[in-house]
Amino acid sequence: MRALGLALALGIALTPAFAAAHPLSFGVLHVTERADRVALSFRYSGTEGSPRAATPRLPDRCRYLSPPRPEPIEGGVSLRAWLRCEGGVRGAAFGADGLDGAQLMVRIEDADGEIATGLIDHDGDAVRLETVTEAPAEIVGTYLALGVEHIALGYDHLLFLLGLLLLLDRWRTRLAATLAFTVGHGVTLALVTLSAVEVPSGPVEAVIALSIVLVAVELARNRRWRPGHAWAVAGGFGLLHGLGFAGALAEVGVPRGAVAPALLGFNLGVELGQLAIVGLFGLALLALARLPRWAPSAARARLGLAYVIGPLAAALVFARVASWWP
Repeated sequence: MRALGLALALGIALTPAFAAAHPLSFGVLHVTERADRVALSFRYSGTEGSPRAATPRLPDRCRYLSPPRPEPIEGGVSLRAWLRCEGGVRGAAFGADGLDGAQLMVRIEDADGEIATGLIDHDGDAVRLETVTEAPAEIVGTYLALGVEHIALGYDHLLFLLGLLLLLDRWRTRLAATLAFTVGHGVTLALVTLSAVEVPSGPVEAVIALSIVLVAVELARNRRWRPGHAWAVAGGFGLLHGLGFAGALAEVGVPRGAVAPALLGFNLGVELGQLAIVGLFGLALLALARLPRWAPSAARARLGLAYVIGPLAAALVFARVASWWP
């Protein structure tokens, strides 16, 4: 009971760090040209070492139609404004000042629907929409990086995947369950991105956290999942987690007319990130297996992890439900 109490205290203490696990960790800058003006949307949360907010850097041809009014958000700033750009946005370079190494996703769309996207992480970097549109391979590469970073920093996905791996004994089953999870979230990610399905993000985030609680309960009960059961459950929960991925991808936006390469790249990035996590998990097990007293302690270690994962996820459920109200 003392261990459970300590784990619960740890979960409550760390909940603020996990409560916003889905939004992408870097900023986004969207520039969209209309018939007579240009819409600018900017969100940035800084970094742990430099929490100050960055500011958009406009090309010389563009100016604000009215003084910008940044709005504070958790750990950063949000800004929406209208611009006037003489000669349009094509060929104009957009960036930001104050990035301090954090990544900013820049998306520029002109009046004809042509789109350029890119990641920048230094003040001198910029993205411009040239006459030649971005090749599909470049779009795949850009969104692949986004997918890898999102799975690496998505604490809720990591906790679920860790619990799933601990519930399985054989490596073939673990890899198959990871693949089923990928297929599941790939399906719902595509459906939401294509506007075939629309669900509110708040309940989705809460249920995703609840899925981690369920996995932790299975661990605490010392369950072992059969291969067929594992694939079905992993695929089903993948459908749920895909809704969370879609919310993160929506923050960045998907180029019009290039949805397929963007989705392909993002899914590949997520899968590569998951396989890297599975690989690290395997290396950790191999290292632990070399310890002389590990075999009789393995069950207690699994139970201890359940006591950590469960309270963390439970506190996360409460935090996300509480966020529905102002």
